[in-house]
Amino acid sequence: MSKLKVRSIDPLELSHAPDALPGGLRCAFSDKKTIKIGTGGTTRKQTVNVYWYVEQLGADQFGLWMLNASYVPTGQRRTVSKTQLLEDYHPELEFYNRNVFPRVVEMADAVRRGDEHRAAADFDEAIGHYNQALRLDDENVRAVFGLGLSHLGRKDNAKALRVFDDLVKLDAAFEPEHKHLFNEMGIALRKNGLFDQSVEFYARALDFGGQDEHLSYNLARAYYEKGDFPGCVEHLKRCLEQNPRLGEARKLAELILALADNAELREKHAKPAVPAEARDKVRQILEAARIAA
Repeated sequence: MSKLKVRSIDPLELSHAPDALPGGLRCAFSDKKTIKIGTGGTTRKQTVNVYWYVEQLGADQFGLWMLNASYVPTGQRRTVSKTQLLEDYHPELEFYNRNVFPRVVEMADAVRRGDEHRAAADFDEAIGHYNQALRLDDENVRAVFGLGLSHLGRKDNAKALRVFDDLVKLDAAFEPEHKHLFNEMGIALRKNGLFDQSVEFYARALDFGGQDEHLSYNLARAYYEKGDFPGCVEHLKRCLEQNPRLGEARKLAELILALADNAELREKHAKPAVPAEARDKVRQILEAARIAA
């Protein structure tokens, strides 16, 4: 067992959203939903309470997550104004204190412990804590990311790929607040030689995140590692159009030019020949970046 000391979680610091307002509202709310019970002539309607976990994001902005069977928030958040919250939902303080808060603390503590053990390269302990969190919410984004990164840290690519398959199906994983996590995951996939998965991951992140020079660069780098120069150049172009001063992207473009003219360098980097069209396009990209910068 690991001897790593993990600090106790402070309930006052708890937040499900990375952009939650410090010291802001955290509570359970409910709204009413009408459902049909029975079939045929025995069908009847019944009104039930639907419970939500609510965190304050700003002066007039609140995030809502559905509560699962374990009473923890899950899935993508819904954002509402203060007026919408007070008009359409009802506070459930007793329900929150009795059912929700203890489970939120338990899950947040498990994820935090997993993160701290992973940072210390204690991957077996990290995996245990992430799995504890996932038993409460199998779609907890931080826990799924952490589990995948821990398997990659152990060089267990087979298990990491099973987590990866789950992760790419989670729309919530690609929300902007998790940008640092999917950047870390894409880099870890690439460093473990899982270039196709790294490309797929960054491409999906770009589909969700729109224009982002760092995502474009990382996608270009993944294509480069695959030896796919046309794909690499396409995303280098997008990256340097967004930020012509991005040093990593310019260095990669210059490396491609060097590879194009040097067979020994290609052998050293284990790269195929650079197509003439890709080489010429890189020259144009660099020139445009120099002018724009």
